Amino acid sequence: MTWLQRVSDLLLNDESLRSVSHAAVKLFCITVLYWLARKTLFRVVDVALARVLAVRDRAAGREDPVHRVRTLQGLVKSLTGYVLFFVFVVTALQALSVDVTGLLTTAGIGGVAVGFGAQRLVRDVISGFFIIMEDQFAVGDYVTLGGATGEVVDQGMRICKIRDEQGRLWTIANGDVTTVVNHSRTAVTAKFDVAVASWASPEHSRGVVAEACEIVAEASDDELSAPPKVLGLAGYDAAQALITVEVSAAPNRLLTAQLRVREAVREALVREGIAPGMTAPAQAADVATLAN
Repeated sequence: MTWLQRVSDLLLNDESLRSVSHAAVKLFCITVLYWLARKTLFRVVDVALARVLAVRDRAAGREDPVHRVRTLQGLVKSLTGYVLFFVFVVTALQALSVDVTGLLTTAGIGGVAVGFGAQRLVRDVISGFFIIMEDQFAVGDYVTLGGATGEVVDQGMRICKIRDEQGRLWTIANGDVTTVVNHSRTAVTAKFDVAVASWASPEHSRGVVAEACEIVAEASDDELSAPPKVLGLAGYDAAQALITVEVSAAPNRLLTAQLRVREAVREALVREGIAPGMTAPAQAADVATLAN
């Protein structure tokens, strides 16, 4: 008997036809339910994550970063899709009267083996999920992660990349991130000393430095988070006196802000004649008289 005759006899058997029809209907229903469940869960994930992150960011006074939402949505949707597909395959095989006990046992053993072999990968992915979910840092933030300090240029579920001030690119596994210092959530401050002539009046010196700082603050285009502050006399000796100035700015603009303030203060001190190394007016007059 050829295989065509066997197929013909099978199709002509009423019981076989009913069995095949019943299996086909169940398979069709399972496929439709799988498709509907996948679409529904993906939609729920998109809406729920967007709302949760929006509420957290509004409470923190920040705008919702699109990159963080898309990354979390992609991860959760991928995990949901894999789980649904596995359930769909098992259910479809059961509908076709296939014993899935061996398949489930093999899958369980394989999962345990993969879990032991990929512990580091799993740790990195889980850490990345919580880093993004908790908004510890995001792309564009200026952070310190261990021994690396710089701007976050890329953030994924397994690794993040930081570019430091020397242009070096640091690639750090999320599982290795134990301490995060995020400098971008608030302005940072820096203090530096300005040298003036020791013979100059402290009050006059502070006034000249404060006026120079005010000029820089008015001319800066959102470079400074607050106007520079003149804190007062920090020390002095026979050659010069030191006045402390405090500057507040975003981490990636702090150095530029300090340089601008230093330049403006230096020009003001030279203009007023009280820069270090300049002689007092009375001394200059005495020198001129002696020269004549």
